[in-house]
Amino acid sequence: MYCLPLLSVIEYYFCNRVNSWKNKAKYYCSKCNDIFLLPHVHPLKGPVSIAELRRPTQLLAPLTQKHSESQYWFSDESLRVLLIGIRNSRCNGVLCIGTPTVFEYLQSDKELRAHCKSFLLDIDSRFVPFFRSSHFAVYSMLTNHFYDSRSTTKLNAFFATLNRLVIVCDPPFGVFMKPLKNSLNKLCKQFFITGESYVSKHWCKSIIVLPVFVGRRFLAKTGFSMLDYKVFYLYRLFDKVISEFRSILELLWGSLRNSGIRCEIRVCYVNHVKYKRPDKSVVRFFTDLPLDVFDLSEFSNYRFPIIDGYMHKHCDICCRCVKESYDHCGACKRCHLPQRCPRILGVEARN
Repeated sequence: MYCLPLLSVIEYYFCNRVNSWKNKAKYYCSKCNDIFLLPHVHPLKGPVSIAELRRPTQLLAPLTQKHSESQYWFSDESLRVLLIGIRNSRCNGVLCIGTPTVFEYLQSDKELRAHCKSFLLDIDSRFVPFFRSSHFAVYSMLTNHFYDSRSTTKLNAFFATLNRLVIVCDPPFGVFMKPLKNSLNKLCKQFFITGESYVSKHWCKSIIVLPVFVGRRFLAKTGFSMLDYKVFYLYRLFDKVISEFRSILELLWGSLRNSGIRCEIRVCYVNHVKYKRPDKSVVRFFTDLPLDVFDLSEFSNYRFPIIDGYMHKHCDICCRCVKESYDHCGACKRCHLPQRCPRILGVEARN
């Protein structure tokens, strides 16, 4: 960790050098977490452009030593899904907690950045030189602790310009739900206190990334449900096959189906032998946003999900996933096997 009183000095020093070296070849040192012009004692990456320095997750190696601080970047497809939901939600601010790639993606989209502000909270202090303190703070999501006391003022200034906030949070795999919920509730309360006037127009929604057997506890919060999408990470989340959770998952699936909640998100890990397949995935998006803000029709894995071991397809007329062998019947106004209804309509009415 950096000497926290010097965070502003580090930011000022780094940003000034980047601006003054705009037309020079710059090299990044991961050991020093700094940029250099001349040969350096440590191995260097580069030359790096200004655009690359604005996306430090492409330069920094993800932390994997401590389970509580392990980092796994979302794939571009998963980021596009989040961007679709954020844009369609019509929010004017996004608070990214432990999701630096989401923050970078939002900052890199000029159209979205024009009407939707973003702020990053993350435990990794390596981001300090790359992001301005008006957009980033070193933060622990389980204790709701800011490592620099001035960061609270900066976050309140961010909240003061908003009235519609979406929180995107990717906590550690083995997170304790109670302290996480407490931290999120405190941040929401802080937003409602310091946000724009006209409190009646305020709202704060969340998108949380959790394993399904942990997320079940999160569903206790009224209004949360699971999104019908599989999320891809660029780095694996599990080093061991968690076969001991098989019985727990089976019970969980049964209870979720009985509750009427759609349980079709599949989170995959591109470089993981076991969890790169959607039928083996156990991680989901949980959100209290309306599910229809996530337009997933362009993603093939959403169009043909595997549910309970059977391939399903999405019916645009029913607006739900049905078995692959089902056809939509205009007379019955639902999907079923063709032989169940002699009046089933022709190809023009089928999905």
